[in-house]
Amino acid sequence: MRKYHQKMILELLKSLEEATDNLKKLFSKKEFQALTNLLADCQESAVQVGQFIEQIEGEQEQKQKTQRTSRTTIAYLEEYCELLYHANEELNKPESGAGPIKKLQKQIIKIEESVKSDLKPDKIEVVFFPYKASMWDSLESIWQAAKDDPACDAYVVPVPYYEVTQTYREGDPLGQMHYEGDKYPDYVTVVDWKNYKVEERRPDGIFTHYGYDDCVSNYTIDPLFYSKRLKQYCELLVHVPYFVSGVNTVDECNGYLPGIINAHRVIVQSEAVRQSFIGHYKKFDKQLGWSGQFGKAEDKFIALGSPKFDKVINAKREDYVLPPEWEHIISKSDGSRKKVVLYNTHMWAWLSNGEAYFKKLRFVFDCFRNRDDVVLWWRPHPNTELNFKIKCPHLLGAYYKVIEEYKSGGFGIYDDTADLHRAISWSDIYYGDWSSLIAFYICTGKPIMCQKINVTDDNNASNPDNIYDDGSNYWIIRFSDLLKTDKLHKQTEYIGRFLNETIDAQWLSEKMVIPINNIKQVHTNLDGIEPNQFFVKNVSAIKDILGIRFYEFAFAKLPHFLDYIFSDENTENKIALRGKQKEISTQITENVDGTCGVKTYKYIRTEVLK
Repeated sequence: MRKYHQKMILELLKSLEEATDNLKKLFSKKEFQALTNLLADCQESAVQVGQFIEQIEGEQEQKQKTQRTSRTTIAYLEEYCELLYHANEELNKPESGAGPIKKLQKQIIKIEESVKSDLKPDKIEVVFFPYKASMWDSLESIWQAAKDDPACDAYVVPVPYYEVTQTYREGDPLGQMHYEGDKYPDYVTVVDWKNYKVEERRPDGIFTHYGYDDCVSNYTIDPLFYSKRLKQYCELLVHVPYFVSGVNTVDECNGYLPGIINAHRVIVQSEAVRQSFIGHYKKFDKQLGWSGQFGKAEDKFIALGSPKFDKVINAKREDYVLPPEWEHIISKSDGSRKKVVLYNTHMWAWLSNGEAYFKKLRFVFDCFRNRDDVVLWWRPHPNTELNFKIKCPHLLGAYYKVIEEYKSGGFGIYDDTADLHRAISWSDIYYGDWSSLIAFYICTGKPIMCQKINVTDDNNASNPDNIYDDGSNYWIIRFSDLLKTDKLHKQTEYIGRFLNETIDAQWLSEKMVIPINNIKQVHTNLDGIEPNQFFVKNVSAIKDILGIRFYEFAFAKLPHFLDYIFSDENTENKIALRGKQKEISTQITENVDGTCGVKTYKYIRTEVLK
C-alpha cells in the first residue's frame, strides 16, 4: 500500500463520515426519501472503497508474493454495508430513533483505525526525470537502488528539452525539440514521457537534475516537468545536481535556482558543499523575502554524496566495450595498449575564448598527431554544439570544421556519446579545462593537468609563471602575486602582490590548485623586485609544488607533462601522489565507498513513509 493510496482511502472515509452527519440532519427533518437516497450513496461509496483496496493489495500481492493485510479493513467495510441496509429499514419507521446512525458513525471510526494500522504504507513509487542522457549518471545509482527494492516501483522518464528562441520570453513558442530517450544504457527501461502522467500517478518521490525551469536563455526542458509543477504531485521532490564541485563551494546562483528552492530535498556531495548551499540559500531567503516558504535550509540540503562519484568509483575498464575503430587507434602493432589522455573541453571556456580556443585545440592536436605511444580521447562538453548555435552562431562553422579536422586525422578518438564513464575508465590521464570532471578524476588516483588557453607553440618563456627553489621553500610568481611554499610541510603562504596589479589571492590559490592548508594574508610591498629573477625552468619542481594536480605553464607544456608522467610511473613520488588524491577525495565527497545511491534511496524511502 502506497502512502498516496492510504490518503485517498482516508479521504473517501472522511466523505462517508460527513455523509453520516447529514443522515442525522435528514432524519431530524423527517426527509425519508432523501435519507434513503443518501444511504444508497454511502453503500455505493463503501463498495468502491473496498474494491479499490482489493485492487491495490491484489496488485501488490501479485508482484511481490506478499501476504495481504487488508482483510480486517474489508471485513469492517462489509459490516458497514450491512449496517446501512438495516439503517434504511429502521430509520423509515415512525417510532425509530437515531440509534442506527450512531452505529454507522462508530463503524466508520473502526474502518479508519484499521486503515491506519492494517494498511500502513509499505510500498513506494518513484520516478526519475532526466533530460540529457550524458547526465544520467547523476541519478543512476539511486535508480539502481530503487529498482532493486521489491517494495518500490521505479520509473525512468527522460523528458524533452528545447532550444530557446530569441523571442521566447515575448510569447513566441520554444525552438527545436531534442529527446534522448533512445540514448540510455540498454539495462535502463525507459518510459515514454507522454505516457507517464504525473498528475495521475502521484508518485511518492520525484528525482530531477535540471534546476533552471524557465530561467535560462539557451535551452529548457518541457514546462510540464518544471519543478514548480512537479512539486504539486508528489510527497517528496528531490533535486540531485548534475554537477559536482572540486573546491567545496558552489556558485551563488544555486541559492535561488527554481529546481533547488522548489525541491523538498537537495542531495549534495559533501558537508562543505552543503554549507555553501545553505549560505547562499539563506542569503536569498532574506534578500527576496521568502520568509522560509521554501523550507528550512538545514532540512533541505542533505550531504550524502553524489551518484556521479558512485559511477566513477565502481566503474571498471572491463565494464566497457570499445568500438572496433577505437580499439584500432588505442592498440600498438605489438598488441600492447597505448596510453590514453582524456581531453575535456568545456563549453564556456570555448565560448569565452573564441578564436584563441580554436588555436589552442590545434596546438593540442599537433602534440598527439605523430606520437605512437599516446592517444588523445577528446570529449567536448555535451552541450557545446547547442550553445554555439544559440550563443555564438558566427563560430558554428569553425566549430564543425575543427571537429572534422580532428576526426579525419585518425590519431585520436572523438567521443560525443552519453557515456562519460567509459572515457574515465579507459583513460590514464586527464588533460583539459577546469571543470567538475576533475573532481571525479581525483577519485581515480590518475594524474591531472589543467590546460591554459594561451599556452601554444607561439609562446616562449619571456613572460612565464615563475618558480624559484631556495632550498627550504619554493617561491612562486603567478601573474602578479608572490607565494611561498614550505617544502617540508607543503604549506603555501601568500606573500603579496607586485604593484599595479589586482589579481585576488583566493582566486590565485584555487586556479593554481596548490594543496593549501592555510593562506595567510600578509600584504608586503614588493616594489623593486623583478619577477623574472625567480624563474627556473624545472618541471620536477612543478610536480612537487602542485602536489596532486598540474597547471599548464609556458615552460611546462603538455608534451613535458606527458614525458614526466610516463617516465615517473613507479616512483615513490607517484605513490605519494595517489595517496594525496585519495585524501583529497574524502574532502570532496561523502561517498568514497561508492554507496551514495543506496544511502540516498534509503533516506528518501524513510522520509516518504513517515
